[in-house]
Amino acid sequence: MTSQAYMIETAPEAPEFANSISISFGNLGISIGTAVGGFSIAAHGIHSTPWVMFAFGAAALVMMLIKRMLESPKPQNKQIFQV
Repeated sequence: MTSQAYMIETAPEAPEFANSISISFGNLGISIGTAVGGFSIAAHGIHSTPWVMFAFGAAALVMMLIKRMLESPKPQNKQIFQV
């Protein structure tokens, strides 16, 4: 629910479009995760699934950090002394 609220907040002029994009990318993530997990099991066996899960978790954390860095306000150079 939080991601949908964020999407609608980002595009208030088109909430239906933002909601449909959110759902579409959620389904895409499920499909990609399933495909990568299936390939991993086929290539390396069932014991490789925790490593794939760890890789996806690490990638998600990196994406959250990048998002946070992009959204953080830039420090402004303020002069302490005015002449």
